[in-house]
Amino acid sequence: MQLFREQSSSFDNPSLDIFLKLAGSPYRPSALAFEIWSTPTDGPDVQTYPDGGGQQSVDLDADQLEIGHYVAVWDVPADEPLTTHEIRWFINGAVSADVIEEFTVGDVVEVSTSFYDGYCSVQDCRDEGITEVLLSDDRLGEMIELASQEIDSLCRTWFKPRQRTFRLDGHGHAMLYLPAPPIIIESVELVGDRGAYDVDDIELVEPSPREGTRFIEMPALRLGLYGGYFPKGRRNVEVVGVFGYTEQDGTALGRVPLAIKRATIMLVALMAEKIGLSAAGGGGSGLGAAPVKQIKTADQTVTFSTESGGASSSGLSAPFTGNAALDMIISRYRMQGMGAV
Repeated sequence: MQLFREQSSSFDNPSLDIFLKLAGSPYRPSALAFEIWSTPTDGPDVQTYPDGGGQQSVDLDADQLEIGHYVAVWDVPADEPLTTHEIRWFINGAVSADVIEEFTVGDVVEVSTSFYDGYCSVQDCRDEGITEVLLSDDRLGEMIELASQEIDSLCRTWFKPRQRTFRLDGHGHAMLYLPAPPIIIESVELVGDRGAYDVDDIELVEPSPREGTRFIEMPALRLGLYGGYFPKGRRNVEVVGVFGYTEQDGTALGRVPLAIKRATIMLVALMAEKIGLSAAGGGGSGLGAAPVKQIKTADQTVTFSTESGGASSSGLSAPFTGNAALDMIISRYRMQGMGAV
């Protein structure tokens, strides 16, 4: 489990919670408290909450989600150490190993709420030779956005972390199929206040080798539930989280894959060439003609020729854009089967 700086564990977002049972039945303790500890691998454990040490009491009324289910209320400071952590629970004044939970704290990260964000910057395109004489910053920004949308459409997914809520069909078993690669699963609930699943009981199911491609490893698109199942129904399971086909870079949410960034720059150059501009300052981009797509800008429609029959100027197969190098990237990242969106 992971929390982020400036995030909170609260009644509305019970990230740090505990279930108490006695003889198999939930019960209310006489007292409940907790401590937060930073537990780095390269140094000693340090208590970070409450400030100054001691224990933080849980309000058995205000912090009770239901009988036997309580939440630890904690606002993660902006300077909380970016390490593994432990929450150590004290039940009726005692702590034991079975009530210590490990989690990590990550840095504040930007999560997009828009369906479309550019996968490269204006400066990225400037560095490739698209000058301000050819395209203003505003016009170039519009083309980057349009090219990014086209990449999403061709690849059937998106490549930045985006906060999303999906209502999905349960199939009467422990597997739930997702429409996009998950990065963080925040909650999984049955629609209509019929109960929630503990996200700690849910894991990402990695694709089998035959579900991947010979180019790259495909992301997980299924959730598996330990010791339970998702009831059969139409849009009866709600999943909230952060989704996107990102590339690991050491941060919590990852980055736009470098190949997708490159593909976006290439497609912008192709679009510029098709409306009579040269991405290389007069010599043409050399990207070839695209056989199948049409893209609309604010005042123009770029229609790509179909005369090549899906072959690039080099003679290689290029069914998506007419450029073999660009199509190879798209083919590598194009989602198949249940994950297609």
